Amino acid sequence: MHLPRAWSIAAAILFFGLLIGLPLVAAALPLQPVRLFDSFYRSGALVFGGGHVVLPLLQAEVVPPGWVSNDVFLAGYGAAQAVPGPLFTFSALSRHGDGAGAEMAGPAGSSASSRSSCRRSSY
Repeated sequence: MHLPRAWSIAAAILFFGLLIGLPLVAAALPLQPVRLFDSFYRSGALVFGGGHVVLPLLQAEVVPPGWVSNDVFLAGYGAAQAVPGPLFTFSALSRHGDGAGAEMAGPAGSSASSRSSCRRSSY
């Protein structure tokens, strides 16, 4: 499918605009959904490769701020290894249930972290 060149340019501007602008907005606004969206967007945007590549980035984003304990993070990683399918199933722990999104900002946080980490796949 051929898309107009303008759409491609707009998508690239949006991608890099969010990559550069979200950390600035997250620092300026103390809103938890914004911080979550920023953290998960960067994790999703900067990863190329399999699910194992995203794990250090996710751990660096969710454990130090205390959104998820290291024990819960490692337990989730172990559980993700036990189920078939892509390792990105593990990122659901970081987004929902006992994870960072739900812990920090409830349903809005879960939604923000879910949408942000999968954003790159739509470009």
